[in-house]
Parts: sequence; structure tokens; C-alpha cells
Amino acid sequence: MSREEGQATGAELVRALAEILRGADLGRLEYRRGEELVVLEARTAPAAAVSNQASAAVELSVLQPAPAPEAPAGILVKTPLVGTVYRAREPGGAPLVQVGQRVRRGEVLCLIEAMKMFSEITAPAQGTVREILFQDGELAEYDAVLMTLDPGEDTP
Repeated sequence: MSREEGQATGAELVRALAEILRGADLGRLEYRRGEELVVLEARTAPAAAVSNQASAAVELSVLQPAPAPEAPAGILVKTPLVGTVYRAREPGGAPLVQVGQRVRRGEVLCLIEAMKMFSEITAPAQGTVREILFQDGELAEYDAVLMTLDPGEDTP
């Protein structure tokens, strides 16, 4: 199996991350690439065992890929960009939608702010808000699921 150009093998990656951990005087370093997670922790050796050597030993552990989380059921409302999401139009204002509320296709569900510009996130279809998966003012990544809707019958 060939590796992509520019990507280190597992052993090379662990060595490189261990050097970063030592050089930056960090207690813990986590690195994720795809579904792989590498966790490095610095461990201070007992004083009696230290003799003209570095006082910190590095404990290495490579975790297996975590199982993929189950995708939420229903209609997914996702972010079209990275930004801060808000449930209301103004601070302290009433949320645009609540869990259990029926919404129509195109109805504004929340707002996302990116680079001082606000964009409306609208319902992709008619339905009932099942779950709101973000906190007001939280940073959301591109394509993150914000809400799930139970499908409803579209009316012509």
C-alpha cells in the first residue's frame, strides 16, 4: 500500500510529534488525521531516577480510529460555511425556532456570522424541529449538522 506524497508513516509521525512535544515543553499533544488519533503525553520521571538526563520521558500511544458516529436521522440542517451560529436575531432575543416547532421550507432557523456578515440558515424542507445540536454563539465548522428535522408533508 503506497502512502500519499508528503504524509509520514506511523513511526515517522510519532517521532516528529514526540520532538514537538519535547521542544514545546507540553504536557500533552493530540494529533488527528482523518480517523486516526495520536496522543502523546509527557511523564515526569521520579527525582531519584533522574541522572544527568532529561527529566521528562515521553509516553507514546496511538489510538485506533474511533467508530464513526451514527448519523442523526431525519432531515439534516448543515452549515454552508465556518462561522458563529446564533439562535436569535439579536442578543437576548427570542430564538427563531424551538424543538417541536413546525417549520416550512425556506423558513429561517438560525443565523451564522462569518467575517462580520450574517447569513440566514433556512429549512431545506417542511418538518418539525427534532433536535438543535449547537449552543447559541458556538463556532461551527463547514458542513456541521446544526439541527435535525422530522419530515413533514409538503403542501403545494
